[in-house]
Amino acid sequence: MSQTSSASTLVSINPGINVAGYLTSESGVAEGARGYVKALQHLNYNIALNNFEVAASRKEDKTFTTFASNNPHPINLVCVNADQLPAFIQQFGENYFKDKYNIAVWWWEMPEFPEEWWEHFNHFDEIWVGSSFIQRALANVSPVPIVVVQPVVEPKAFSVDRARFDLPENEFLFLCVFDFFSGFERKNPLATIDAFKQAFSPNEPVRLVLKCINGDKNQKLLDELKQRADGLKVTILDRYLSPEDNQLLSNSCDAYVSLHRAEGLGFPIAEAMLNKKPVVITGWSGNMDFNSISNSYLVSYELIANQIQVGPYRVADTWADANPAHAAQQMRLLYTDATNREKIVANAFKSASDYFSRDTVAQIIQTRLTAVAAFNRPATEPPIESKICHVDTLTEQRLKIIETGEDPADSNPSKSRIRKVMMNLVEKSGYLNRIYSALFRKLFVDSSKIQTKVELIDSRTRHAVADADRRIAILEKRMDELKPKD
Repeated sequence: MSQTSSASTLVSINPGINVAGYLTSESGVAEGARGYVKALQHLNYNIALNNFEVAASRKEDKTFTTFASNNPHPINLVCVNADQLPAFIQQFGENYFKDKYNIAVWWWEMPEFPEEWWEHFNHFDEIWVGSSFIQRALANVSPVPIVVVQPVVEPKAFSVDRARFDLPENEFLFLCVFDFFSGFERKNPLATIDAFKQAFSPNEPVRLVLKCINGDKNQKLLDELKQRADGLKVTILDRYLSPEDNQLLSNSCDAYVSLHRAEGLGFPIAEAMLNKKPVVITGWSGNMDFNSISNSYLVSYELIANQIQVGPYRVADTWADANPAHAAQQMRLLYTDATNREKIVANAFKSASDYFSRDTVAQIIQTRLTAVAAFNRPATEPPIESKICHVDTLTEQRLKIIETGEDPADSNPSKSRIRKVMMNLVEKSGYLNRIYSALFRKLFVDSSKIQTKVELIDSRTRHAVADADRRIAILEKRMDELKPKD
């Protein structure tokens, strides 16, 4: 538990909550924070919104416009990633955490959580994460509970206007969305272009639309993207759009594709499913909490080691390399088989609507906070201040024993010699405990890697079964067509 927190803050059945984060920014982390606020509003909690201004993305989201200058409620929900916690403290101060029950919302996209961020656990009583993939990464090293709480994601009003984006009316459009600041290599749009090139000939009425932002701040990568797309039916829209225009673009396209190497959750994927668009996606990482062969066109992959340092993603970090050839097959199947596409879209809409709804997320939050409140200390318990004083007194006594071998409460010299021997044993015990802790941590990391391998085998098996089922269905259809007519 964080040193500045107090479980007694959770006495109320319906407590107030301070939510801090990039509440006006246009990014996935910011969208997640707004999703948690929507769930808390659904519970009728008293909420104070603390807007964190430090963010590279544009800050023009108008979902929430009223912000508090302090955090008056007993619980803090800090929707700021671990690497940005020092900047958050610089803006809000250490006192923000004092006498609160502190919860962080952290996003991460790799199977292992960087050691340089472990110290930031100390500010929090628990961490909420958006997927079980992130939970596994953090739970390996966390001293506090890691709880999966997906954010609210909702369908938007539906309208179509291709002319607004100079997109042809008579083509089938695949959409891919990414932010250069979120990791160009992680989002992997070059593989999407390669898959599209393999899937469709130039004379077919099919187009790939790449919607990105912050390419102007990464000109070298933007040029590489344009070069790879040269000569193909690929439209690149590198600019910020209003939330309304972003939704309009998504609605105006026919399908969504993401050959990501890793996702903490995958907001664009969830949004596409909620907008009744079929999705072609890498079958690995955070999105697999809500994607399956029944609601998505999953793409096989190979787990590889990252070769270069890319932002926070280190050399040798493990992520998935989607198979462009299989992605091309899935894109072509989606395009040509309308009957199967309609079934997948219907399944996707239902599963995403249930998983990301305000009702579902609010219930998870209410259940979690109720469970935490159950561990609240009774009202008759001595004040925490008296406990601290008692611990301080005991600590001074123990330090005296360690330094001199003599207990000020006992003048028996024979006992002091015994204590010296015991203290040597305690020191050795502490050393052994550190060794055991390191071994256990190694064990957990190894088990995580094994789990990743199991997921890979399971995913490939599911892909193979799905492909076999589809091939059988096609053969059965052809056999029916060849049967003599009565």
